[in-house]
Amino acid sequence: MALAKSLALNDGDELSIAVCADRRMRTLNRRYRGEDRATDVLAFPADEIALLLVEGGSVGVHLRTHPQVVLGDVVINYRQVERQARANGNRVADELGAMLVHGVVHLLGFDHNSAVEENRMLDLERRMHKFLGLEVRQFGH
Repeated sequence: MALAKSLALNDGDELSIAVCADRRMRTLNRRYRGEDRATDVLAFPADEIALLLVEGGSVGVHLRTHPQVVLGDVVINYRQVERQARANGNRVADELGAMLVHGVVHLLGFDHNSAVEENRMLDLERRMHKFLGLEVRQFGH
């Protein structure tokens, strides 16, 4: 609960999760990011949350227009998760959890466009892994 409070998440906040395979993920990645390849996870923030995060200028959903908000959508490529789990020495369930965490952290406004941003994001992800009991040696590609 302390982790959720530090991110200013409320009971009742929502997100949707979709699981797909390489072909669908490649199509989504090409359409929304201009990259013609499959990837492990994509996150699509809800407009309201993205706006609140920009206006708030800080981590988490600090400004709210409603007690509960929809964070957005996370799409996970299960085939890529399986490959990454093998490569990273993780159980598939833990790698899947790590990809879900990664997507949620993106929904909260984090990115990895610079070394500083990436380190902040990785720190939060590691705390979330520990909180959720994920045994993740390394994750992603």
